Amino acid sequence: MAVTNDHDYQARLQQQQYQQRIQAAATHSPAQGAAKPKSNMRKDGKISMKHNHPPPPLVMKSEKKTYTRKNVLGEGGFAVCYEVVDEKGNTYAAKVVSKQTLKGEKQRSKLIGEIKIQKSLHHQNIVRFYDVFEDSENVYMIIEICRNNTLVELLKKRKRLTEPEVRFYMLQLIAATIYMHKKHVIHRDLKLGNLLLDDNMDLKIADFGLAAMIQHEGERKK
Repeated sequence: MAVTNDHDYQARLQQQQYQQRIQAAATHSPAQGAAKPKSNMRKDGKISMKHNHPPPPLVMKSEKKTYTRKNVLGEGGFAVCYEVVDEKGNTYAAKVVSKQTLKGEKQRSKLIGEIKIQKSLHHQNIVRFYDVFEDSENVYMIIEICRNNTLVELLKKRKRLTEPEVRFYMLQLIAATIYMHKKHVIHRDLKLGNLLLDDNMDLKIADFGLAAMIQHEGERKK
């Protein structure tokens, strides 16, 4: 971002200092650091999942790349997220939706809408969408990985955030929301669990499963 005056410079410097403080607290302080990802491995070594569907194959291939499945990152109502690595060693998150959950036209349309919306968004505070493909069992969405979990885990560990930290995250959240609205997208599920934190502790809006695109001014979505 270009610095146009001394006020802009001081504001940017202050923002960088807040970011460094948050990142340091999350990675170095056992008392105040962000919560570590919960292990998804049971004592018997098997993956513990809420879903009864079998896990996806260890190797997943799209027209663009081949991805190797690693650990479970998290689970939602209709999907499981895995850490995956491509042939060059780049790491992503793979949101895997079992086709067994897409039996109705409503569920299929909802998933198509989610993919369409997230593919159209390109903002530094929105989880980036990279690839989508399917096989006979699942639909795979390859997205940006955010290793520092969500604001839920951060607050559980920290108990509270300082006012400067809240301002830091609110500025990022508002910027992303303004961008979405300019693109005629309403998220409809903004909550702490859908606000992820990347390696730099920057906020990233995720999970567009309930999002909708407004076609004309004044339109209302159910």
